[in-house]
Amino acid sequence: MGKGLDRQLYLFWYQGRGRVYASEYWNKIYLIWDGLTKKRTDGALIRVNNPVTGNIDNALKTQSEFIKLFFPLLKEYIPD
Repeated sequence: MGKGLDRQLYLFWYQGRGRVYASEYWNKIYLIWDGLTKKRTDGALIRVNNPVTGNIDNALKTQSEFIKLFFPLLKEYIPD
């Protein structure tokens, strides 16, 4: 995304009830399905963003390394 000369790189996904996916449509489907079958509709939208100051590949690499560090910790906070 950008405004003027400023650029931001966003990565996002939905996570919850043992699933990780990036589709808004699948999120809705899973919310309905889990509400009917498990009586639960909780989950999380995870979004990571940072400014792109040079090469977009470098920004993506930085984000990927950051995600690898904190992704295992999400299990403690997001319902399974």
